[in-house]
Amino acid sequence: MEELEAQMRAAYGPDWRDEFLKNVRVDPDAAPIELPPVDQEIVIVRKIFLRLPASLYKRFEQLGRAQDLGPSQLVSAWVADRINDRPLGWGAD
Repeated sequence: MEELEAQMRAAYGPDWRDEFLKNVRVDPDAAPIELPPVDQEIVIVRKIFLRLPASLYKRFEQLGRAQDLGPSQLVSAWVADRINDRPLGWGAD
């Protein structure tokens, strides 16, 4: 959120909230906004950096190709599986 605010401030100045809203126009021909159904959980997107030794990275790429998943999809699935398999506080002895 801080990054977005910094970008808005850079584009519109310190009063970016007021300036930004001055330029908002309703387009009656615009396609409707697709929102997830209420019964689905909202997905949070977070940029991360993956640091792997080159030998492991090659295996990582092979695994992704074998499962037809891109790097982000593969890591997201792996992290979600691990979190779902362990109680909160895992890793702390």
